[in-house]
Amino acid sequence: VTHRLLSRLDFTAIIERRRANFQSFLDLFRTDVKVRPLFGQLPPGVCPLHFPVIVERRNQVCADLNYKGVDAIPWWAGYHRELSWNGFDDARFLKDNLLALPVHQDLTESEVTFVAERLLAAV
Repeated sequence: VTHRLLSRLDFTAIIERRRANFQSFLDLFRTDVKVRPLFGQLPPGVCPLHFPVIVERRNQVCADLNYKGVDAIPWWAGYHRELSWNGFDDARFLKDNLLALPVHQDLTESEVTFVAERLLAAV
């Protein structure tokens, strides 16, 4: 079954669609101060899994997006209780503020815009 499914996928088209969705998010959030993309560009050859953004109140924003039908993820959430996070301010900041937006190949341009509009309304 897996071999049959894999043989039907157009990996080049998948990569191109994901990269286009990533770029669309970059363009949509370029001037917004409440939504900061983690990366300002996508290096050549990279196929993104998500579009990472930094937002305040990440967990609340994520819950609001999920409620509105957006499959956002509170990326790198939670702290291992056996590790000391003292002295790792940057890591703690990312753990508390990083939100992952979907960029998968099934999203259309209008759906990317829908996700962006819902995020901007939530922040």
